[in-house]
Amino acid sequence: MARGQNDLSALTVVPMEWKTQNEDQQARALTAAIVGEQARDIMREVLDDETLDDATRDALAGKMAEHPTDPARALLEHFLSARLPQFAQQESTQPVA
Repeated sequence: MARGQNDLSALTVVPMEWKTQNEDQQARALTAAIVGEQARDIMREVLDDETLDDATRDALAGKMAEHPTDPARALLEHFLSARLPQFAQQESTQPVA
């Protein structure tokens, strides 16, 4: 490979410090951050949709307010309450399985 070209094989090398018992925790934290950002993006797009009815907009905004630090949970609860009427009646403080 000529000098200055990208060597993608370097990206597949796992640093030794990741081969510890903390590897799983680090991977989970990274995954949670990525999923959270994706959930925020989805909710922003939905809330920006001009064809969205006010009740749905208010319901999603309410879930976002209930779980400001966990956007994935807010989005999941919104989807569940829209699809499963019995879920909408439950307390939002109960853990979602």
